Amino acid sequence: MLNSGTPAILFEDKVLYTESAHLNGSWDGLFRSRSVGPDTTWARVGLDEDAPPDWAIVAPGGMASRALTAMRRALLELELTCELLDSVLAVSGSVPSRRGGDASWSSRTV
Repeated sequence: MLNSGTPAILFEDKVLYTESAHLNGSWDGLFRSRSVGPDTTWARVGLDEDAPPDWAIVAPGGMASRALTAMRRALLELELTCELLDSVLAVSGSVPSRRGGDASWSSRTV
């Protein structure tokens, strides 16, 4: 992205390196994650239901846990449903800026 010469903003939280990846599993017992897209580089995290969510959130990398906290509060306090779209991290457990290095991610669920 940064080598393309196109103006861009990259948000990367240091928390990213300390959090667990969740592969097609449960996030806190309330939300489920599943891979999406033709190349499965994205994950959708939300409730297991057929109804569309009230809101959609795109939160890359380390921002996902903060988005999930907001989603949980919105559901429990305001009865609003949200769906999180998370980039490659949630699916592969690989940190894009550390590819080729050791990105020791756990696949356990919380």
